[in-house]
Amino acid sequence: MNEKMNVYKIRFTPGESRLARHFIPKIFRNFAIQFANRGINSNYDFCISLGDNCISAHLLRQNFLRKASFPFDWIAKGGISSRFSLIKNNFENFLNVEDLEFCLSDEQEGSYVATNKRTGFYHPHDFTKKDLGIYVENPLECFQQIKNKYLRRIKRLYTDLSGKKVLFVYFETKSVQDKFSSKEIIDNLKEIKNILGVTVLDLIYFRREKEFEMTRDIEIYEEEGVVLYKCRYPENIMKIDAWDTNDKVKKYFICALRKVAQARNKCRV
Repeated sequence: MNEKMNVYKIRFTPGESRLARHFIPKIFRNFAIQFANRGINSNYDFCISLGDNCISAHLLRQNFLRKASFPFDWIAKGGISSRFSLIKNNFENFLNVEDLEFCLSDEQEGSYVATNKRTGFYHPHDFTKKDLGIYVENPLECFQQIKNKYLRRIKRLYTDLSGKKVLFVYFETKSVQDKFSSKEIIDNLKEIKNILGVTVLDLIYFRREKEFEMTRDIEIYEEEGVVLYKCRYPENIMKIDAWDTNDKVKKYFICALRKVAQARNKCRV
């Protein structure tokens, strides 16, 4: 039975944590971060990056919220629709050797980046000395090792989340902007919730826009127990297609996640 989609708004003001920066000794700072994120951990068993690049997984790890590796952690490009489709079709044709184009990124280190012609995904980290621990002369020789890594992560997605409460995190960059409506996202989440067998499946979606202030609303869309949180952030706080992040992005990210954790029980029936 279809239910009407409920729409809410909450005011969100990213603030700077002077306490953590100036008053808590460094040795206790990690504990302080985990304590500050206790609301997130109490509401969700897993916070999982959907992309659209490394930022989501990187920031989840910095905040001790990344408990395991999943397929989209360290790949880039493609849109959220591509990720939904892959989860729904059991990652069919996700990583075939014939679809990959390699480019030498660091000759001294022996590192390559790969572009998937079929999916549009970009692999900046997989075929590198840092990830593999060896000088890569021919990336094709490492392919099966990379393939097996992703097979483990895909299996984990389908087996370890059953009965769990899950928050997907998607941080959109300028280069990738899907035309999905909120209703289409919700419908996809409902389908994926059944596929994964999770008890809770929510998505926080950071959408990048040109003209935006840091103090904004979080839009909340809820239907049949699935919740979409939409946050908009200004593109001028981060370099275009940057793989690393600055302090403003870090504060915006974690403050939004904490606000979402506070709001979750209020909007869910």
